[in-house]
Amino acid sequence: MLQAGDLSAAQSAVGEAIALCRRSLRGIYEAEAHGVMARALLRRDGAAAREPAEATLANAAALIERTGALTLAPALCEWRAERLARELAA
Repeated sequence: MLQAGDLSAAQSAVGEAIALCRRSLRGIYEAEAHGVMARALLRRDGAAAREPAEATLANAAALIERTGALTLAPALCEWRAERLARELAA
């Protein structure tokens, strides 16, 4: 949905995914879902989404650290880079 540009649907689906991951204790997948949420927020709301996007990326970073999912560290860098690029473009 994110890649297809349906940002509202992506945000809704990822909200459900985050809740499911929390209930089932799947921190790695929850971290990925936070990355999708941040990108959906930024693509939909631009610079106005800076604070919520940064908060969700902080959640992703904490989950990556807590779970030891270091394979997601490069993805976190990409998610943060997209946030910065959108901020600079505004």
